[in-house]
Amino acid sequence: MKKAVNIIFIVFCAIIVFVPILTFNWKPNQISAAENRQLAELESPKNGLSYFMKSLDNYVNDRLGFRDQSVQLYRQLTIKQLNFKHKDVIVGNDGWLFYSEELPDYTGANNTQETTDRYIAVLKQINCWCEERGIQFIFAVGPNKASIYSEYMPSYIKQANTTLLDALMEKTADEGILMLCPKKELLEDKDNQELYMRLDTHWNHLGAKYMITQLAETLNMDSYDIPVASTYESTGDLKDMLNIGNTGALSLMTDLPMATESTIEPIPDTKHQIVHSPNKESFVCYRDSFSIALTSFYSYYFDGPMFWEFAIDFDYINSARPKYLVLECVERYIPQAIESNAAVLNWNLG
Repeated sequence: MKKAVNIIFIVFCAIIVFVPILTFNWKPNQISAAENRQLAELESPKNGLSYFMKSLDNYVNDRLGFRDQSVQLYRQLTIKQLNFKHKDVIVGNDGWLFYSEELPDYTGANNTQETTDRYIAVLKQINCWCEERGIQFIFAVGPNKASIYSEYMPSYIKQANTTLLDALMEKTADEGILMLCPKKELLEDKDNQELYMRLDTHWNHLGAKYMITQLAETLNMDSYDIPVASTYESTGDLKDMLNIGNTGALSLMTDLPMATESTIEPIPDTKHQIVHSPNKESFVCYRDSFSIALTSFYSYYFDGPMFWEFAIDFDYINSARPKYLVLECVERYIPQAIESNAAVLNWNLG
């Protein structure tokens, strides 16, 4: 019996030693899927012995068989079992991942009276400038995922009772600034269907639809019963940041058809796009990635360019004279969206 155990042990050790060697990655220009970087290459001995030996050490360490799988397994164990904290990703409950950039909003760290007053002053100036030219200004904000699905956030992170978003929503209403944010509606419906992607920073079309519904109702536009196709997939930008492979959770992915006869024209060498929708209202939109789920919806209502930036080109707006000017951002980018236009505070508007 003891001999059999020894043989099994020797075979096991041999497998551990030789299998990584036998599956050694000899191919040039290889990328590590687990670490998202290029694997080390073996340098020429002509560059010096010490340099060559160092490159040999890196080459062997990077290219042993099953390295990617081992790295992913290690990260899965440390993140799931040892409460490992990633610098960019917050690992929540039930497979939910959150972006660490949301923390100042979630904890209320960025919610001060001085900040609110400054942001309202900027928005008032933009609104006043637009009113003088017969343009409807719209400030549209998509709530952070943590603001809607706070029950999946780690318990050690405490949520603020009032956020900067809450303060701005209240103040813009008082100041006559049109601010769209379906936070209340999303909170009310989040238990009926997933409105944000578990493994991604963004909402899906089911969540974005609440923004469009609010927009249509506020502007007295027609509403459309647009079918949203959905499927579950193990993809998401937050999952990619973790680099741990399959997390065991799925994101609710969605798709939405464009309006009939509408097209999206990309502007070459930029992230900017133009929505071509015949007989629709003219608009210009300055935006971030949260508008991706809004684009197909926009085709049912608007015609015009969407610029992937926050700084409004007021000379262009003054020339184009769209019916609507939309400044769209996700909650965590409110500071960037507003501060990018802070120069309007120097304008002497009536």
